[in-house]
Amino acid sequence: MKFLESKKTITKINAILSCAIVVGIAVSFNFLSSKIYLRKDMTENRVFSVSDEARQIISELGDIVNIKAYFSKELPSYLLTRNMEVKDILSEMERLSGGKIVVTYFDPSSDKQFEKEAIGIGIPALQFNVVEKDKYQVTSGYLGIGVFYADKHETIPVVSDASSLEYDLLAAINKVTRDYEPKIGILSDKGAFSEQNGMEGIVNILKQRFSVQNIYLSSLLKIPEDVDVLFVAGAKEAFSDYEKYLIDQFLMSGGNIFLAQEGVQIDNSLYPQKLDIGISDLLSSWGIEIKNDLVLDVSSEIAVFQSNQGQFFTPYPFWVKIQKTGFNPESVVVNKLESLSLTWASSIEILKDKAPSGAEVFELVRTTQNSWVQSEQFETNPEAIEMPKSKEDLGTRVVGVMISGNFNSMFSKNNIPQKPKIEGMETVEEKFEFIENVENGRIVVVSDSEFALDANLYRFPYNQVFLLNILDALSSDERLISIRSKSVTDRPLIEISDKKKSAIKISNIFGAAAVFSVFGMIRFFRRRRRGKDKKQ
Repeated sequence: MKFLESKKTITKINAILSCAIVVGIAVSFNFLSSKIYLRKDMTENRVFSVSDEARQIISELGDIVNIKAYFSKELPSYLLTRNMEVKDILSEMERLSGGKIVVTYFDPSSDKQFEKEAIGIGIPALQFNVVEKDKYQVTSGYLGIGVFYADKHETIPVVSDASSLEYDLLAAINKVTRDYEPKIGILSDKGAFSEQNGMEGIVNILKQRFSVQNIYLSSLLKIPEDVDVLFVAGAKEAFSDYEKYLIDQFLMSGGNIFLAQEGVQIDNSLYPQKLDIGISDLLSSWGIEIKNDLVLDVSSEIAVFQSNQGQFFTPYPFWVKIQKTGFNPESVVVNKLESLSLTWASSIEILKDKAPSGAEVFELVRTTQNSWVQSEQFETNPEAIEMPKSKEDLGTRVVGVMISGNFNSMFSKNNIPQKPKIEGMETVEEKFEFIENVENGRIVVVSDSEFALDANLYRFPYNQVFLLNILDALSSDERLISIRSKSVTDRPLIEISDKKKSAIKISNIFGAAAVFSVFGMIRFFRRRRRGKDKKQ
């Protein structure tokens, strides 16, 4: 009996010691894990990790940047994950900065002083819908960030998506720390889309990244020298020779150009009309031609139409959806994009015999192999559109190009157009010297202007990424492009042939049955063989 009792005592002691060791290991592990920072980002493009480009930008900071996160502690449960993701990204950036970034957290909901400070820099109080204890409640809180450097600050009013936070933070840091702010000049006459005409939302977004100025070309004797990029979207009125001369000399003086222009105009009744704004000679001098046609593609967006029976939804080939394979993999501007939707795009022809000898015409965007064009007889009725009967009419079309390098002026000293007489500017003496060439000019041409309208940017969010990538590439730090393009905004289905579709359907119907049949036959023959072996 004593032996059994001593054995039980030893067993209890061993159990207690084992429990103590396990608890000790757990406490030690938790303590060490709180001191050691380890994260593993399993997303495809590492959207929740600080990229190499971001590390480089952070390493170049000359002084301390203060990041103040105004986050309410009492947030709805569905926002707790986002709160954790934001804190992870901020902690990693602070750790990597080596003391150049200081992150501080404030709760404006619990302190009037912090609330006043948050509202003062443009961070609003948000309302959240919460269901607790079978009751529907509305609570308020804050989810904003302020970036401070010297006497400047930038605000991220609402952190709506943690996957884009890295870009938002780096863009804000870049803006407050740089000595020079790039300026985008948006053509606001000639019938073009502008802040007053369909692009108010995107212009407000551009103002957060750049200095923005409206350019009224018909009332200028010269495009301002401090404009870095001239953005022309959807001009509908003809350019005079002098206006083309202003654009030409803007390029020759070191400015960059982003032209979004189609060759056919579509009105609200879907009536197409070929568009001639008189810039074909200017485009030709750049080595390209925007055709007076419309591109259609099997890869297309869904559009809604009205008929006698009511509304109906259908894939609309004129609303071309560019897939990942349509973006040039060698261009940092587009190689990480997943999609782009162009409504009413024209095709672009590269004029190799007229291209500037010192410049390279670089294809950015192409349609799929199953695209075609309408050039003479246009049929825009979705119920009447038919694919070409001949496969020779199908093929990929270029809808976006970048031209960079050395350019020669389309004009010469002997054929400079005469300056117009502009009322109220007769006394202004403009001595702007003619420039014959430029060594490092850059032009981007996209054969659709409506992709940049607020309505389409809202409908197709990835269009905004494409637009901002181009403007960043033409005006400022290209490193921000790859950071912005990290998050996947769309996963379009890959277009496949009818034969492949039929093969997939047949395999889905009969494939599973065939697999089980083969498996059953294998088991049957194995059992039969075992039976024979036992008899022997």
